[in-house]
Amino acid sequence: MRKKIADMICGLILIAIGLLIGGKVFGIIDFSLYFPGWWCLFLIVPCFLGIIRHGFGVFNTAGFLFGVAVLLQQNGYIEVELLEKLFVPVIFFLIGFSILGKAIFSGSGRKYSGPTEYAATFAGNTIVVQSAEPFEGCRADAVFGGLAIRLTEAEIKDGAVIDASAIFGGIDIIVPENVNVKLHRTSLFGGASQNRGNGNDGPVLYVNALSMFGGVEIK
Repeated sequence: MRKKIADMICGLILIAIGLLIGGKVFGIIDFSLYFPGWWCLFLIVPCFLGIIRHGFGVFNTAGFLFGVAVLLQQNGYIEVELLEKLFVPVIFFLIGFSILGKAIFSGSGRKYSGPTEYAATFAGNTIVVQSAEPFEGCRADAVFGGLAIRLTEAEIKDGAVIDASAIFGGIDIIVPENVNVKLHRTSLFGGASQNRGNGNDGPVLYVNALSMFGGVEIK
């Protein structure tokens, strides 16, 4: 599903470029492909798509941030001296964040490996799970959109896992009252929260939440 989302974003970017070029040809838009630092896009876009496909790897994240920083510097928003001073500490930060993220995700000791996937891309999507069989988990991705997964009418299997990724988007997971939720978070300018209590003898649902400029909420 992440590959599909990345392909959709790539397609939208190409469509946008085509519209801009077409608008320039017909004199509708005053647009130039050769703005200061335009070549940085050849680093920023692939690294951004790599983050969506594979998560926050050190090289993809470092390449994305470096490309953005150079683009800002080329347009006069960042001084060259400041860019040079920030290069080394940012690399250490990314390596540390990657290690920390893996440690947090491995805390549950569980990952979802089944076929069920739900997604919301540049739109909203509500999923109501009413399966006749016990719910074993899913992958959930929200990219520039909102995704709601309603499990109140589902039978949750003990030990079910949801791997949720919210990138510039939000995910709401609504679970039955008898379910115990164990939430494991990895966040970068985002967050994950659980607005309900546990403490009963019901099944356990594990939620691995990755948030980048977005949020995951358990209700």
